[in-house]
Amino acid sequence: MIKKLGIDVSAYQVNLPWAMLKAHGLDFAIIKGDQNLATDSHVFSAREAGLDVQLYFWHDPIQTSKTQIDWFMPDIEEHKPSAIWLDCEQSWANWTQFWANLRGEITSAQMLRVPPKAISDNALAVMQGLKKYTNIPIGIYTGQWFVNGYALPMAAWLDQYPLWLASYFDSNTVSYPATWDFINTTPPATFNPILSKRTWIPKTYQILQYSSRMIAPGQTSPYDWDIDIRGVAPAPAPLPAPTYPSYRLNAWTWVLRVRSGPGTNYPLVAGQLSDQYLTKLSSPVTAYAVQNGFIKISQVADRWCGLSGLSLVK
Repeated sequence: MIKKLGIDVSAYQVNLPWAMLKAHGLDFAIIKGDQNLATDSHVFSAREAGLDVQLYFWHDPIQTSKTQIDWFMPDIEEHKPSAIWLDCEQSWANWTQFWANLRGEITSAQMLRVPPKAISDNALAVMQGLKKYTNIPIGIYTGQWFVNGYALPMAAWLDQYPLWLASYFDSNTVSYPATWDFINTTPPATFNPILSKRTWIPKTYQILQYSSRMIAPGQTSPYDWDIDIRGVAPAPAPLPAPTYPSYRLNAWTWVLRVRSGPGTNYPLVAGQLSDQYLTKLSSPVTAYAVQNGFIKISQVADRWCGLSGLSLVK
């Protein structure tokens, strides 16, 4: 099955083997913008390897939408990505507390949070503002955990934009090395994200971030791996149900012999002579196959009757 495979990277990933990744099936890279030389280097190297380049930007709900757009636009104008993504996963209202929490100095419960409606309103204002400055497609990156836990009002408008959904099939495992075959065939062909039955359940998504733990061959650090379902070949349309012609017994037919094959050289089937079928004059006989002047009257067994005593129902 055809699919588009990608990774997303930031300044934390360095010296990526872009050419090797491309050679083993990588199609696109989503690169964090607003990181100066790190962004420039990733964009240049990914494009040099022949990859489609997209950019993502961190959404900071404690900054005004205009401030954020002013940060994003220089990279958008310089690098001209094929798509732009707003990374929505910040709920904290104080960066000092965020870093203190990472150092273990305070608990998550002690952190001040931005109200859910404020997060939603700010993110929507950024999305709407970006659309005024560029014609490049713009989407949202987020996960069920964030929307349901910290920004439920976003559910009212998320369907208006393309969705890059975080849902890891291997969220409870440690980082592990993966073969190229595994990377190119995982998750399974259905690409179904692992969704909890919570208030916001995405109706659809365009890109699935399905792992942050797989390590490519020859590497020591894991990447975030993504699948673009727009690159998945559509499932073939179901075949129409077969139609079969029907026949009725002729009025002069006194014997309808049932044989084990399409010819008089095949033996009669015991118990399947005229008495059983002459009582069905009011019901047509279905022909599941026609061969040598005989019709097959059963889908599951070799039961054949000669056409000489039958008339096609039109």
